[in-house]
Amino acid sequence: MADDLLNDTKTYPRMAHWFDPVLLLQLLNNVVVSSIFGQYADRRLMIAALDTVPPEEHVRRAEDFRTRLTPDEKGGIWIDWVADLGDGFDITYAVASLLAKRELNVGGTPLPRGEALVMGGDEVYPKATRQAYVNQLWQPYAWAAPDADKKNDTGRPLLAIPGNHDWYDGLVLFLALFSREKAWHVGAWRSYQRRSYFAVRLTEAWWLWATDIQLADNMDQPQFDYFKHIAAHMPENSKIILCSAEPGWLYTDTNRNSWEIMEYAAGIATSAGRGHAVPILLSGDTHHYSRYVGKDERQYVTSGGGGAFLHPTHHLEQDVSLNFVNHREALKLGTMPDPKEPAKTTAAAYPSFSTSRALTLRNVFFAFKNWDFSLLMGGIYFLFAVLISLRDHPAYDYPHFLRCSESKNLSRQNHL
Repeated sequence: MADDLLNDTKTYPRMAHWFDPVLLLQLLNNVVVSSIFGQYADRRLMIAALDTVPPEEHVRRAEDFRTRLTPDEKGGIWIDWVADLGDGFDITYAVASLLAKRELNVGGTPLPRGEALVMGGDEVYPKATRQAYVNQLWQPYAWAAPDADKKNDTGRPLLAIPGNHDWYDGLVLFLALFSREKAWHVGAWRSYQRRSYFAVRLTEAWWLWATDIQLADNMDQPQFDYFKHIAAHMPENSKIILCSAEPGWLYTDTNRNSWEIMEYAAGIATSAGRGHAVPILLSGDTHHYSRYVGKDERQYVTSGGGGAFLHPTHHLEQDVSLNFVNHREALKLGTMPDPKEPAKTTAAAYPSFSTSRALTLRNVFFAFKNWDFSLLMGGIYFLFAVLISLRDHPAYDYPHFLRCSESKNLSRQNHL
């Protein structure tokens, strides 16, 4: 599919102009239509109905993933995570180039390339189309890590979680690309999953779970059955990295549904009666990096810097309170070595608070950068002003009004 579409590609897209009035209207239409799809034609139910394999096959697939990974000299497995990508070609290619390097030197520490790549949601922006998946996902990753053997389906595994923008077409293209039986080649990476949610084994003790919360922020019955069966057949005392398309712990004041579904998924693991634990919760959606620490040193990581516009960090709370079914948990913003002064620590966030505040000063140029949106809003305000000025104002008979007032006063005095 990608090769055919590439022949028609003349230029590669720039980043989305999010305040383009036409784009905003298109996105509004997509939200409405996709919400209808989510309610009346849930693709997760359809793909589960088509993937008619016994539960033991799901376990085999999860276990088989481990054979595709090569441990390092210490027996560890490195996994790459990228989320909120595909917002234009250039920036997606820049991030993909870093993921393709054999080694990255970060603060003097060499980090090897991941044995697998996990995409954490919103693989394309602003809406899911065939051309967007090719130009803003497939092509930049294929250029960053060229496919050495197009006939070999055993390259580095690629797993993907659908975000709300992937759901805007009812998840049709996402499932067609990432969940098909024959692996989709994305440069040197190969798709592996068969559903929009998955569980895979990484090491002897560590597993990775990824949920699909859909647009309605719910877990369908087949997905519940899937994770329940996986949890029942995992080795005792397994540790799970639980991934989702939204960091529910940051949205408790605005959208509790995304947090409740993560808590529900974690509950499936911990209530299996096999001693499973969920030490790490990982998500994208918010386009920055932040890390909170909860009870028993559980890590809550948001990492959505895969290629979209940047979200600020200086508004992050130092403390976040989470309401679980049977208890409350206090999260505290983590710390990390200060890049400028390694002897000191700073908030576990990127960009830093100071950089984030400095970047927000550019908002003073909003009206010029988004001139079309500004003209639209100016036109709407002008239209309302004209309509208000044309209203008929009631004419008061002031002498009559005064007489009525005087009569009321005289009546009040006589009453007294």
